[in-house]
Amino acid sequence: MPRRGKAFQTMTESPRVLPALIESGEMHNGGWGEVSDFLALARAVCGTPHAGLFLTGVGWIGPERIDPADLQQVAALAQATSGESGFFETTLGTRYCAGVVLGRRLGALCVLDDPPRAPLTAQQQDLLRALGNQVARDIEQRRGLTRLEPLGQLGRGIAHDMNNVLQTIVGALNTVEKLIETDNLERAPRFLAAAMRSAHRGGELTRHLQRLARREPGGAKTIELNSLVRSQEDLIRHICGERITVQIHLTDTATEVRCDPVEIEDVLLTHVIHSSEAIPDGGTLIITSREPRTTAGRDGVFACICIHDTGTAVATGISRALSGGGWTEVEGSTVNVHLPAAP
Repeated sequence: MPRRGKAFQTMTESPRVLPALIESGEMHNGGWGEVSDFLALARAVCGTPHAGLFLTGVGWIGPERIDPADLQQVAALAQATSGESGFFETTLGTRYCAGVVLGRRLGALCVLDDPPRAPLTAQQQDLLRALGNQVARDIEQRRGLTRLEPLGQLGRGIAHDMNNVLQTIVGALNTVEKLIETDNLERAPRFLAAAMRSAHRGGELTRHLQRLARREPGGAKTIELNSLVRSQEDLIRHICGERITVQIHLTDTATEVRCDPVEIEDVLLTHVIHSSEAIPDGGTLIITSREPRTTAGRDGVFACICIHDTGTAVATGISRALSGGGWTEVEGSTVNVHLPAAP
């Protein structure tokens, strides 16, 4: 693996800058791992003393702190530039900042310098773009691999439950068979009922697997909020396992919202996976629902699903738009999923 002393030479001689280094689980915890190698390379390429990664849904990853207002400015520039050249320059407070968008709205790779500072040359911009492309590929790859572990745990949990279902059904039918042989049928209905309950449970598990496989959005529709959360409870508990305590507190009043159920299920499970990564040694995950209320700067009223964990907090104010007029917003260790109330 190339190290800091060969950073600039490696960047100019090969498009394959560094092998995969970034673990999304580490970043969610604010850890470093070898992210510092990417940032050292960015500093060497651009001749700046500071560099950092802004990642949507995670926050700022870098050796020095960045003001939340500056982080919002970087986020806005990254979103506005994503469909253009991918490069932007700005001033954060008094500091010069240049960045490249990481694609697919992942965020941006930024370098920072103290004034006075000349803009980056065309060659430096091209090199920073090439490094940003490599970082984006590595993040996508590593995020996918990192999520396989909790999803594998989920699959093992469902398989274990399905095995219990089948054992119950087989056991009940074996008992009924013996009762028939001994002409003792008065006890048979109780065992047949047990087999039927297990069969229904198996059907529920199968539907959970079908939901995981169904990734195509179906468009916004009216749905009851608490029912949507309850439909995912088994999957959430399987993802978290025994090391994480799951608490679900829902409103007493039924609340109908407008959303794409498939999209919200994906959002909910994705953030639960993020939370499980943020507390690898165990902790608590709390999911609550909130009745509709007005929101500053938004027309209408919005209900909310709140996902909170006891892991390390990330940057606040990072949002993502949802179909149907909703959005998600990160506030420290809490993710709020705002959904418009049905008329």
